Amino acid sequence: MNKILKSLSLIAFLGLLTACGGHGYEGTYEAKSNTGLDDLFGNSEDRRLEIGTDYIEADGSRETFDEIFVRESAGKQYLVFKSEDGGSEEAWAIKDEDTLVQDAGFFKIELKRVD
Repeated sequence: MNKILKSLSLIAFLGLLTACGGHGYEGTYEAKSNTGLDDLFGNSEDRRLEIGTDYIEADGSRETFDEIFVRESAGKQYLVFKSEDGGSEEAWAIKDEDTLVQDAGFFKIELKRVD
């Protein structure tokens, strides 16, 4: 009986660790902007970035965050990047489970998960 109880406790603990293990948007994304400038200047090169559990990596550089999490606000969901300095946040809109939208002011960047 004691062995079964230990096994069940271990399974519950591992399940808890798995549930706390990420934000669900980890992966490699391809970025495209809605400006049309890529077509104008002939630059159709794919821009890729990787989102990890606590970092974003693009073009060989990595930025780490205290945490990356999902927040709901006004009926919409956002992937929030909280900086290590503790004071600043950046939020990207979640369009669907494989698409994020970064509002860069005059234009938007759509990120599609490719891996």
